[in-house]
Amino acid sequence: MATILEILTTNYDGQIADITFYPCSGGSIRIGDVTLPYEYETENYYGTYDIYLPNYNKTCSLNIPCLSPTPTPTPTNTPTPTTLYCDINYYVPVTPTPTSTPTNTPTVTQTPTNTQTQTLTPSITPTKTTTPTVTKTPGASPNPTPSITPTNTVTPTVTNTQTQTPTPTPTNSVTCNCLTFVNTSSLMLPYQYTDCDGNTINRIIHELQTITVCGTNPSSPKEVNITIGVCDNECIVDCFEYTITLSGDSNCVFEFTPCCDTEINSPYVLDPKEGSITFYSRTYPVIIEGEGIIDDNGTGCEEVCDRYEVNAAVSTTITFNPCCGELRTSPYVITNFDTLPIELCSSTTPTIDTLGSVIKIGPCPSC
Repeated sequence: MATILEILTTNYDGQIADITFYPCSGGSIRIGDVTLPYEYETENYYGTYDIYLPNYNKTCSLNIPCLSPTPTPTPTNTPTPTTLYCDINYYVPVTPTPTSTPTNTPTVTQTPTNTQTQTLTPSITPTKTTTPTVTKTPGASPNPTPSITPTNTVTPTVTNTQTQTPTPTPTNSVTCNCLTFVNTSSLMLPYQYTDCDGNTINRIIHELQTITVCGTNPSSPKEVNITIGVCDNECIVDCFEYTITLSGDSNCVFEFTPCCDTEINSPYVLDPKEGSITFYSRTYPVIIEGEGIIDDNGTGCEEVCDRYEVNAAVSTTITFNPCCGELRTSPYVITNFDTLPIELCSSTTPTIDTLGSVIKIGPCPSC
């Protein structure tokens, strides 16, 4: 379950900071430009945080010791009265474990009624009883005179109420980020993350390969750089191959996000005659009916890389999927220094957020 790490400061409150996280498990995660103080949600927050403050041109380091049986002493920063120092600290809130406690609460309600009723006939009510009594007075007339003595009766009502304390239901809330893994080595290396449905994904990234997915809690060896962004329409997610094999006697229905010219649509019904099927998807398949075994083949498809001409105004944002050594990154913003039309290589048709034109020229010559 994810934990929220609060990065705190006093001197730099409200300042912009560029944070890079070096987890104890290895690798690096660029959190990016944030405003201090900042809340970072992750399942593993142990490691070192380099916090660069551009307005002061200085870098502060926040070290959260790795889990170890031997306690690691934490150095104390001594403030200098005349200069700003790195007063970066952190706080991890403790999440209480929800418990269900049925409580039997007896409630005693007393309702006194102080109403007097002048009547010779006793009346019986749930809360008040008027009792006529005869008083003999020495030397008086032999005929007794009835006197009305009102009697106020307080009837306590005991209600045994069983109150069920509501039990908070924990939900596995996954914060989806745009995760980009860049292998800077000449080796095939493992990488891991949790996708938007809570599945733990383990794959291999090839030498000098770049992979983009949506998820959280990324990890990889130090040779693989990780960049964290926002998982939105500008985050171009890679396409992967999956195989689903029927494990029951009835149909298996599953949902996925087709890509790479996959010929089947979502949701897809896999029947016993077919047995299994291999396809491409940008998201991990979800079985919504029946039984099946999902195999993540871990390989991407060979998407066609084409050359496009984009003609639009300055400040227009172009969203595309770079390929064949395209030097521009997505999203790309047109500047005054660009020569129009802009030519770029993409495996998807580029989109723009203003009026303009996007024309496909043909295959990218650098492929």
